[in-house]
Amino acid sequence: MRVDSGDTSVITDPKKRETIILDHIKKEVQRIPMPQPPQLPEMPKFTPPGMPGGAPPAPPSNVIDLGKNFIEGHAVEGKKYLFQPPAPPNLPQAPNMPQAPQPEGVISALEVWTSSQLHLPVLTKTIGSFGEQICHCRCAGMEPPPNTFDIPPDYKPAGLAAKAKLPGLPR
Repeated sequence: MRVDSGDTSVITDPKKRETIILDHIKKEVQRIPMPQPPQLPEMPKFTPPGMPGGAPPAPPSNVIDLGKNFIEGHAVEGKKYLFQPPAPPNLPQAPNMPQAPQPEGVISALEVWTSSQLHLPVLTKTIGSFGEQICHCRCAGMEPPPNTFDIPPDYKPAGLAAKAKLPGLPR
């Protein structure tokens, strides 16, 4: 992956397990090794999260298979999870008193479109008392071009360019 931002580029090369930072003004390159990923314990089964300020939803009351489709050229499979809203608290209601407000952040449905090849969510719609929240992930299921990780030949390792300009220091 390469992210170009103004005078700096950050290149993450997972095959070489390193991050490369290019300073385009100083024409310097800094290499940072990526740490080995820790062994993760087995993950629990996915449960959709609650919205901020709200309680996590109960298990889905109904699951609807939305079938197969394509999103930006990726084969996907969709499922819609429906949730029962929590029962309102059973409080005595005094006459002429307004009704208790409905809790915020309650999820009523979650629609998830998962890539058949990558097994990752590509599009997620969360519907609830807060409205609709959409998370659309774009992914490229191909190898990046080799020149994505190239360092320009005139770039020096970070710190060496500054030493070369100072008198009295070995070059």
